[in-house]
Amino acid sequence: MKLYTTSLLFLFCITVAFSQGEANNWYFGNNAGIQFFEDGSVLPLNGSQMTTSEGCSTISDADGNLLFYTDGRNVWDTNHVIMPNGNYDFGTGLNGDPSSTQSGIIVPKKGDPNIYYIFTVDEPHHQNADVYPAQFTGIYNDTGQGVPEADDGFNNGLNYSVVDLSLLGANGSIGDITTRNVQLVTYDPLSTNEAKYKCSEKITAVKNADNTGFWVVTHFLNKFYAFEVTANGVNETPVETTITPLINTLGYRRNAIGYIKASPNGEKIAIVHNQNGTIEGGTTTNGSAYLYDFDNATGVISNAVMLKDNFTPYGIEFSAETKKLYVSAGNTNTGGALFQYNLEANDIPASEIFIASLTNGGTALQLGPNGKIYHSVISQNSLDVINAPEEDGTACNYQANGITLSPGMVAMFGLPPFITSIFSAEIEFSNTCLGDITEINIDAVGEFDSVEWDLGDGTTSTENAPEHQYSTPGEYEVLATVTRDNEVINVTSTIRIHEVPTANDGITLIECDDDNDGVTTFNLTDNDPNILGAQDNTIFEVRYYTSQENAEDNSNALNATSFTNTESPQTLYARIQNRANTACYNITSFDIDISNTP
Repeated sequence: MKLYTTSLLFLFCITVAFSQGEANNWYFGNNAGIQFFEDGSVLPLNGSQMTTSEGCSTISDADGNLLFYTDGRNVWDTNHVIMPNGNYDFGTGLNGDPSSTQSGIIVPKKGDPNIYYIFTVDEPHHQNADVYPAQFTGIYNDTGQGVPEADDGFNNGLNYSVVDLSLLGANGSIGDITTRNVQLVTYDPLSTNEAKYKCSEKITAVKNADNTGFWVVTHFLNKFYAFEVTANGVNETPVETTITPLINTLGYRRNAIGYIKASPNGEKIAIVHNQNGTIEGGTTTNGSAYLYDFDNATGVISNAVMLKDNFTPYGIEFSAETKKLYVSAGNTNTGGALFQYNLEANDIPASEIFIASLTNGGTALQLGPNGKIYHSVISQNSLDVINAPEEDGTACNYQANGITLSPGMVAMFGLPPFITSIFSAEIEFSNTCLGDITEINIDAVGEFDSVEWDLGDGTTSTENAPEHQYSTPGEYEVLATVTRDNEVINVTSTIRIHEVPTANDGITLIECDDDNDGVTTFNLTDNDPNILGAQDNTIFEVRYYTSQENAEDNSNALNATSFTNTESPQTLYARIQNRANTACYNITSFDIDISNTP
């Protein structure tokens, strides 16, 4: 007797957290780097010339090829050659600072693939502020170094510079800086107290509503400043939002520390303030984390929600689907702590869950192109990983030392930020056994206008969720070309169609009953060659069950090499299944019987 059972529903998907390859290469810390691949895997990178304690930024092209990277002062090209007009030691550096939390972020210019803007924020040092508007020329208390090793002696605020990749630098660099250090005003110029600091160490970027460009957002005191960047360039007049809390300048520079992030769906802004002290250069544990609504059509920020206060946060990051928010913080008892907030909860602050203690305190959190979130650890040759950020609580699967860096290279405080609101999508598959009608779907963050499919076997479709039956087993490269607001995004994934095995008839197995008590032990694997036939046992496996229901559910499998019968004769069921996809299976049955001993 031979039975065939329809394969179970199996779902496969690949997540693409960013539209294309812009975030595939990361450089950070002391010459450290990692590279992301289309299948979600990550490998360490070599070659970085950058040493930075905190701020850094990297950009790649749509195909994932490195373009350039920066610590906020220096700019290195795709070959790790410093650009002549982005060289701090030669007096042509940018006005960021490697000791600024987010020293810079790179923003592309719409309509021109060769032009990029580097927005930088300086470290607003209190000793520079003390001699404003003069240049500080002494020794910095925190580093024991002077000008220019530690700093240029000025608080430079928020600036932008322009990189043109069509140029060849005088030293052969691919690209060079054409416009350097255009200051953007994020303070009251009439207030000496504000002018001497100019900005905090926070900067992020988010796509605008009509897809014509981006908003670059920073924070100082009790104001957010949003600058729009389009094909026409940088609008130097910001949209200002005055909103709680007020982070005063009395405790600067440390009051300036902490990350700001925009959500991937472009609708939220999250920020952490490491402290709100009142002693210049001093430390305290009264920091806070806030969540806001962001209008990406107007640049206005609203609806302040305090998530937590009276702690020392540093890093903050959204999950790819903007369902969860993570905050890293220092803690004198544990060395650091990671918290999760559920953005779909009615009371978001009350949804806080402690996830893990962190080595060396709270440092940067950064969403990767594979949908995972990475955490830097000071002076460590690895990064921690949140493997499933959308899941509740500890199901997010926080993994210490999840990614190992190249030998001799270590992370520090910072990781490179990216514009995560660029359109994101994933391809999902179900029913992947040969003979099934395979269902294919595009799951996008945000709405899209249309999608065109290449299903990998010469078949195309314009349906949002096509159904297709593949004729042979094997791997097929599926391409979805998605259009939204005149932007075209290519999302690829490999689908594997698995062969369904044939369940050949088994023979009746007979064993002697030594004591004639009606029971004995059988080795059911004696039937493996009969059920497999000519099929490869490295591709297919046979399991045994006492009922057809158990065989179909793949539950309560028998000990095949030592099974004691309960009746004689007894009918058993064999399930032959594809090892790579156990939903592809077939079932047959056979009898076992006892021969009494004379």
